[in-house]
Amino acid sequence: MATATTGPRRADRDAAGELVVLRHSEVSGLSAYGPALTGGEAGPWHLYRMPEGERPPEDLDDVGGVLVLGGVMSAVDPEHHPWMPAELRWLQEAVAHEVPVLGICLGAQLLATALGGEVVPRGVPQVGAIPLRRTQRGRDDPVVSGWRDGTPALFVHEDEVSSLPPDAQPLLEGGDGIPAWRFGSAVAVQFHPEVDAATLARWTADAGLHPLLDRAGVRGTELLASYRPQAPAVVAEGRGLLARFLAGPVAARRETLAARRGTLVPPPLPRGRPIVHHTAFEAEELRERLHATGQRVSVVLPARNEAATVGDIVTTLRESLVDRVGLVDELLVVDADSEDGTGEVAGRAGARVVRQREVLPHLGTVSGKGEAMWKGLAAAEGDLLVYLDADIVDIGPRFVIGLLGPLLHDPDVLLTKAVYDRPLADRGQLRDSGGGRVTELLARPALALWFPELAGLAQPLSGEIAARRSLLEQLPFVQGYGVEVAMLIDIADRFGTEAIRQVDLGRRTHDHQELPALGRMAAELLQVLTARRGDPHAALASELTLWQPARDETGALTLSPHLVTASERPPLREVLHPGAHG
Repeated sequence: MATATTGPRRADRDAAGELVVLRHSEVSGLSAYGPALTGGEAGPWHLYRMPEGERPPEDLDDVGGVLVLGGVMSAVDPEHHPWMPAELRWLQEAVAHEVPVLGICLGAQLLATALGGEVVPRGVPQVGAIPLRRTQRGRDDPVVSGWRDGTPALFVHEDEVSSLPPDAQPLLEGGDGIPAWRFGSAVAVQFHPEVDAATLARWTADAGLHPLLDRAGVRGTELLASYRPQAPAVVAEGRGLLARFLAGPVAARRETLAARRGTLVPPPLPRGRPIVHHTAFEAEELRERLHATGQRVSVVLPARNEAATVGDIVTTLRESLVDRVGLVDELLVVDADSEDGTGEVAGRAGARVVRQREVLPHLGTVSGKGEAMWKGLAAAEGDLLVYLDADIVDIGPRFVIGLLGPLLHDPDVLLTKAVYDRPLADRGQLRDSGGGRVTELLARPALALWFPELAGLAQPLSGEIAARRSLLEQLPFVQGYGVEVAMLIDIADRFGTEAIRQVDLGRRTHDHQELPALGRMAAELLQVLTARRGDPHAALASELTLWQPARDETGALTLSPHLVTASERPPLREVLHPGAHG
């Protein structure tokens, strides 16, 4: 018997109630459901390749739920596939033990066969996107109730369930078959809620699918062209199905299993979504998603006196993501009055360089990272913007790929935030940790106290983010160091923390500030936090005098005053389109 391969999981296999994923072919994989599993939203999970002889757990008390994927084979005659009868028996037992099951396409047909229904070949394969609506039973179903009536679903199949198992109830209707039904703890959908445009493009390019398309009288290019504009809505509804399946029946079963064992179910993150690793995304697949939506990507680097690093950053990103893959459309460096030739270095490396003071010049300019980001938003051409610091030493394509991934996989994600290990340079030695001192000493405790909904953010001050232009143009931009935390507070206030997704980029090395400079940063950050705590919608305008000790040339200890101000720019759309409020 073969051994199943374990997918990335947040808990080990001893945790109560793993999600069992049954895969039947390489072609019918996780697709748009992948980030939910690799990002931790599904909790502990395990993938079993059924045709290769891998077998799910015999002890169903180890199983919190089952996801049965599609496949290229037929369920009409199970004996043609040596592994299929055993899977049918296992599914029958799982439903008898009230294990939540979600079956997709072939998975739905296998469930029907296992539970006493009938599967037959169609005269003509059903191929294309078909609008569906809930039945009365579907409106009350914990998994299907959130389906928006009239949303299309993608069908690609030549067998169908001709008669449901006894006592099964239809949940969705549309087309000429039974698109979704429930039997006990099992929900079956004949369509593909997990398939996005990029996946369908791979399917239509696969010669193995051509005979089915020919029998349906459909050309692959025409199918793909008609599906691309519908794919975002299809995938959004499909992700909703999976999310409700996991948060409802699967979560309830896990709690039951944990209670039986006398163990506790690990609590979720304090707020928001789990952290996803950058390796969950591939540049080529993201490029296909971009092409399907017609969106453009701008990478924006605010920079002041970063000639030592900005050239390598631009060169690396241009070669890997502009020239080689075509994922990035624009590399933009916002030069904030550098005195070391930063702009010239960036331009020679292939970036478009704008001087901060020359963008919206009638509004003037001030120093500060947030000011450069705001001016960069005004100058950039992309629909999706990736902001990177210009002093990163160990830059790589993962910074852009990882941050873009959730935005292109999930329309509900508005902003992605980088998390990473931050080594600290100390007396010429690089320590594995110790960076992020303002985060640990001020930002994290203050957020936990005043904004607990953001306490689950690992690196609230990280300078690497990606976001939709439609979001950024609605937000005020703090002009200095507090721009990152103010942005998080404003997004959580307006859209909820579910709009924010954290991405693990591994390791990030850059130059570190001396302690007095960190003190001034903390003073600015404290002003931003206290202002947002008082009235998050009031314009920020604050200043304080920070007295910092230092010894003069005679060795005497003195206190030097430093004026620390905090102010912000209004939302860009109010500047570009006066009157466009709300």
